[in-house]
Amino acid sequence: MLKLKYSSALGLRSVVQLLSKAIDEVPFLATPSSLEVKVLSPDKTSLMILQLPAVAFEEYVCDTDEFFVVAADELMRVFRRSGRNDEVLVELNKAVGQLKVVLKNKRTGVERAFNIELKERVREAVPELLVELSVSARILARDFKDLIKDLKVIGEEARFTYSDGRLYVKAYGYPKEYEAILEDGNPLVSISSSVSRAEAAYSIAHLEAVARASSMAEVIDLLFDTDKPLKLELALETGGRVIYWIAPRAM
Repeated sequence: MLKLKYSSALGLRSVVQLLSKAIDEVPFLATPSSLEVKVLSPDKTSLMILQLPAVAFEEYVCDTDEFFVVAADELMRVFRRSGRNDEVLVELNKAVGQLKVVLKNKRTGVERAFNIELKERVREAVPELLVELSVSARILARDFKDLIKDLKVIGEEARFTYSDGRLYVKAYGYPKEYEAILEDGNPLVSISSSVSRAEAAYSIAHLEAVARASSMAEVIDLLFDTDKPLKLELALETGGRVIYWIAPRAM
């Protein structure tokens, strides 16, 4: 049995949008302690993890582990209907093969119910990424979004370089070039490193996917190292977190 209530439909809409851009089907794993989605992109260049602990919900009832899969576009269609006053109520009914999603306006009490068909899928294990990353920076979500907008204008690849306590982010696109210099307090909230220099390149398209969902968090933690995956972590304002890993590109 699975029943849950989440206080902000808009808070989840950005997450669902991020999922729908990456995959066609969303595999959920509900346990008595949390609701989790872990998906590897088809080309294996990105890994997204959504973790919502039971305490992040106003109501969370889950007696045993439940695995279920729904189409990402169908889930997105529902959340596109959500408004700023809506909360989300979800109930899993495997007997009829449906996930019931209710958008309830907290101000008026009006409810809109949608039934999403479950997909018959076998649970596939997604490996954990155990990677030590030397450079760690924290940036406001709005500043990260502005950075990615600038990078997107120039090219398809962003080069991250840590040196002398600063983070340099560059994009190249003949005949244009862009460089942002990020440091503690301007605009980074913080930056630290256990190495004197680190450098790696990443797809701007993947960075843009995270930027689109940045409104659901106040800050983003960014971790990277030379020729290693980039880790972006967003703490959701309503509880839980999103972790997005991006594979490095050859430089």
